[in-house]
Amino acid sequence: MMAAALCASAVFTGCSSEMAESVTQQVADPEAGYPISIKATKAGSDDITRALSLEGDVLSTAWSADERVYVYKNDDGEKVATLAPTEISGVNCTLTGTITGTYTTNDKLVLYYLKDKSAGYTGQVGTIEDISANFDLAKAEVAITTVAPNGTLLAWDDASFERQQAITKFSFKVGTSTVAPVKPLTISATGLTDGDLTIQPTAAASDIFVAMQNTSGAEQTYTFVGNYNGLNWTGTKKVNLVNNKYYKANVNLYRDLSSVSGIVITANAVKKDASLDGSNITVTDNGNVLTQSTDYNVAYKKGEADKTSADETGNDYVAIITGLDKYKGSFTSDAFEVTNLPTPVITLTTGDGYVENGTIIAQNATGWKVAATAEYGDTPTSIDASSISYTSSAPAGLAIDGSGNITATTAGTYTITISIEATANYNAATKVITVYVQQSGTGGTLPTVDEADSSSWTNE
Repeated sequence: MMAAALCASAVFTGCSSEMAESVTQQVADPEAGYPISIKATKAGSDDITRALSLEGDVLSTAWSADERVYVYKNDDGEKVATLAPTEISGVNCTLTGTITGTYTTNDKLVLYYLKDKSAGYTGQVGTIEDISANFDLAKAEVAITTVAPNGTLLAWDDASFERQQAITKFSFKVGTSTVAPVKPLTISATGLTDGDLTIQPTAAASDIFVAMQNTSGAEQTYTFVGNYNGLNWTGTKKVNLVNNKYYKANVNLYRDLSSVSGIVITANAVKKDASLDGSNITVTDNGNVLTQSTDYNVAYKKGEADKTSADETGNDYVAIITGLDKYKGSFTSDAFEVTNLPTPVITLTTGDGYVENGTIIAQNATGWKVAATAEYGDTPTSIDASSISYTSSAPAGLAIDGSGNITATTAGTYTITISIEATANYNAATKVITVYVQQSGTGGTLPTVDEADSSSWTNE
């Protein structure tokens, strides 16, 4: 306890009761003000970290001469003094100033450090320096033990301040591993003094210090929304933040596929008997293409049946996208169709030097070739020439290269097969033509096309 008596307008310690009359006479007008000094400490119990320079993982404290303490008469009373620290020794000091008003021993002095009792927590920038300068609200209640007959103060207890908010260092990652500098950060929970808090760092930061007052006194689920790389990411943390304590908390942020804006899932049609492996699915987040098995997994259904392959046709297939790591939640695509594959149509090029079905060429002649184009689908799509191959029935007598160029060295009847292999977009297809090579100098005749065994087209 600190005892103080007011004698000759000075602050005394331990005045006797006989001095009260002279004090009363000398403080003729208590409303005009008279000196007061209160011994004060910022120190708390070992598990209550009190002030605001960060040394490793511990907050340390000390009084500063430029700090101010605001004094109220009771919790709901008027402001009666503004005090300044003197005789500073680390966490201890003597608060001095001028106080006004009259009191009884049923009254108390309520002291607020840094800001007056109406101060809030909006406008934070996420640093320990900002909290120390602007948001480290602390409170002490001082019992009045002795008053003079005219109501002026004679003795009172020391002041021991308790911080009125928890201070927490939040460290942010997207998913479980990627450090995420965020700006801004919004925090919401039931029981926050000022409602949702928006922290606006000078620059995006992954470690953000926040002062919050939990008025509920109970465990709360805190929801965080941080802007990282232009997108809003959300995380939650369930904890009972006790005022007057310092915490550290890691927060993992996510994008929820089922609820956030900007997620687009495209499911393309699939051909029958294709594997349902996610290759027909594209997932983007505000234009950024996500990666299967890293950002999401894919499962398929046709109606109520799970599917791993497109083993039947239908327009009621859907893909279920489930988030991984920094994405969570699930999303069901629009229905897509499984259809039968079209068969390409092969067309031969005709004209001088081009071989068709039934063409007769002379032995050892040069300049002959087979050329073909191909299309597939109801709205015809061209197949690249590199996907068309040519094969001779007897390459020793009639050879053909990859471009369709023919070398005819032996007289006889030959077939040339034009082939296209199946892909995810169309079936395989072939076209077979018959070509005759006439022996040089024989003057013989060759059968006409009608007489030849030429079956023309076959398609698979």
